[in-house]
This record gives sequence, C-alpha cells and structure tokens, in this order.
Amino acid sequence: MNSLKCLWILCMFFDIAELGKPFSCFHCHQTSKQCNYGDKMILKITNCPTNTCFVLKYETEMPGVNVKATFRGCYLQPEQEMMKNLVTYKHFVSKKHFQLCNSSLCNDASSTKVPPKIMHNHILLLILLSFIFGKL
Repeated sequence: MNSLKCLWILCMFFDIAELGKPFSCFHCHQTSKQCNYGDKMILKITNCPTNTCFVLKYETEMPGVNVKATFRGCYLQPEQEMMKNLVTYKHFVSKKHFQLCNSSLCNDASSTKVPPKIMHNHILLLILLSFIFGKL
C-alpha cells in the first residue's frame, strides 16, 4: 500500500509541475513552405490563453492558380469564424483541412491526431515505478 501512496504522490508532483508551464502553440499564417509543412525551426511560438492549438490548411482559388496556405495558432474562435476571415473579395477558399490538438506545441508537421490526455512521461514514470516497487 505504501508503494501506491508513493506513486500517487509522484504523479501529483509532476501534474503540479506541469501547471506552472505556459501553454504554447506554433503560430504562422502564410503560403511559405515552412508554414505549410510545419518546420519547427522557422515557426514562431506564442503563449495561449486556451489549452488548444489548431492547424487550418486551405487553398484559395485565384485566377489561373490555386494558392496553398496554412494557418497555425491558438484556438480562440470556432472554425466557422476563422473561415469568415479568410474569404476575400472574388476569391474562393477550398480544400480546407482543420485540426485541433491539446498539448503544448502540438500543431507542427507531426500533429496528425488529438493526443491523449495522459502525458507520455507520466506513462513511462508509472511503468518504471511499478517495476521498481514490484521487485521490492
């Protein structure tokens, strides 16, 4: 029973330590390859008041060409509201892909799905501690 108490205390410690960190998202709204492909070395980072980031990929039909663009940032308004800001006079936005994620800096090129609520380091810590206390 003492091992479970220790495990619970350690998990609570790591949860409290995570609370002090600001929640950040990558931010860009461009047609550049770095923004479109989510190059972490080039993207700007911004602190967010919400715990959700987004990626919105879309194409704008211009005369004779389709322009690909990406909008990354903090999720502050519904998707429909964001789309209203993208529509320009006589240009139509098509082929959009919208995605949300809920971990800090999750909206880069590797973000393909919403990550689980439990952090990976918590899972590894639980496995390690159960292995250590299981041997005692």
